[in-house]
Amino acid sequence: LPVRWFAHPFFPIPAGRRLFRSNVAFAVPDSPGFEKDAKGWICRKPGHDWAAGCFCPLAFDSAAALLLELEQEHPLVGTVSVRADFAPTSFPIWGNDRTFSFEPYWEHEIAAGRCAGWAIEYRFGA
Repeated sequence: LPVRWFAHPFFPIPAGRRLFRSNVAFAVPDSPGFEKDAKGWICRKPGHDWAAGCFCPLAFDSAAALLLELEQEHPLVGTVSVRADFAPTSFPIWGNDRTFSFEPYWEHEIAAGRCAGWAIEYRFGA
């Protein structure tokens, strides 16, 4: 049985340009709205038409990502720490003028009579 699952949280936009950074070495392909800064943060580009939104699948080596950890900027609680016990198979991000989201995908084939499990944890103000 092929299973494809992804988290799809909606977060408020932080006051600055920085959105999140990760233990996974993400690269931002040519994107009109997103870029990676010198300190490894995925950021919103100034001047983009955020009312129109932006979708961007990040590039990374999924074989090297054994688990996923993120530190995210948040305008109300300061930071949100995210930890997933799986290596994402794909990782698109998107945003508009009101919210942004990162979507770690978990894909697995489960054989008959077998089971599988995965988890993602969010800690607010951590």
